[in-house]
Amino acid sequence: MAGGGKRPAAAAAAAAAAAAAAAAATIPAAAAAAGESAGSNAEAKREDSAEASYDGSGSSSSSNSSSSSSSRVTRDDLQQHTRLQQQQQQQQQQQQQQQQGPLDDGVEFPSLEEQNRQLQEARASLQQQHERKRQQQQQQQQQQKLQQQQLQQQQQQQEAEEAAADAEDLDSADDACCR
Repeated sequence: MAGGGKRPAAAAAAAAAAAAAAAAATIPAAAAAAGESAGSNAEAKREDSAEASYDGSGSSSSSNSSSSSSSRVTRDDLQQHTRLQQQQQQQQQQQQQQQQGPLDDGVEFPSLEEQNRQLQEARASLQQQHERKRQQQQQQQQQQKLQQQQLQQQQQQQEAEEAAADAEDLDSADDACCR
């Protein structure tokens, strides 16, 4: 779709790209937060293991499991965030396809400017056709008038010839009578 037909799709694609960029920007922040959380958990783990080795109570294994569980939650959060992003992108793609609908079948549609130009060309062509028809009708009418005038002239000539012949006949008859 060159032009107008592609504008909604291009806008939707730009919105999808912006959303993806915003989401991508949040991933490093989440990863940094996860790193800080993992770092503080590692410090807590070291402190717990130091206390456990000092006490000898064996509590280091329990702190170890709590530390790994909190970093697992952070990884789970990142995975869930990634899944949500993918779902959002899929939804945006589906919305784009629905907006484009059956028009997006590989056929390119002209822009509004192109459609307007084509419409003006069609109007001009139609006006030219009407003008040609009008001129043809005028020519036909003129030809009919000429034919009628020619017929009238022929009739007038015949009448004149007949009148002349009658006049000659009368003159001949007069001459014959008078002799």
